[in-house]
Amino acid sequence: MKKILCALFVLSSFANAGVWEKLQSFGDEVVPSNSYDVEAKGWNFRVYEFIPKNASEKLCIIVASDKNGIQVECFDRKVKK
Repeated sequence: MKKILCALFVLSSFANAGVWEKLQSFGDEVVPSNSYDVEAKGWNFRVYEFIPKNASEKLCIIVASDKNGIQVECFDRKVKK
């Protein structure tokens, strides 16, 4: 019985973590982004591109990898008039 209760507690903790994350960001504005994967000899990078809400003259790129963490870079871009 104790094992079942312990397992239920652990499972509910994982479920609550996702709920808590959603509650923290509830109502936040979402900035549109493009994402894609880049296969690079076992690294499998994930790339996200977006234009910051308060800096429309910039393009920011986030590159994430399971092996090497995350990198963020922002560049100037030509704004269409």
